[in-house]
Amino acid sequence: MTQPPGYAYPDARPAWSPGPVRPGGVTAAAVLAYVQAGVTALGTVGRADRDGGEPVERWPVALQWSVAVAQVIGAGLLIAGGVALTRGSDRARRDRHDREDQGGHPP
Repeated sequence: MTQPPGYAYPDARPAWSPGPVRPGGVTAAAVLAYVQAGVTALGTVGRADRDGGEPVERWPVALQWSVAVAQVIGAGLLIAGGVALTRGSDRARRDRHDREDQGGHPP
């Protein structure tokens, strides 16, 4: 039995679109940023809790605090970068396209 003209089935379309796929390297970079931030934070806390005769303990208190603050800032920046990668921030893509629109070459 054949169908009359005009009653053909429409093209099958997926029920949902997966959207843009994030490259595996970007996901790996985000995960490594989280891991490095955790290791940095643990090292900072571990250094603060330690009471031993290590050479670091002989540093001036101001230097110890400045190193601890720098580590906390670094961990925060790593987490922010990991979140930006995980979220799929397109800031780098926009900057690249802006340079191309102005006649510049992409990096």
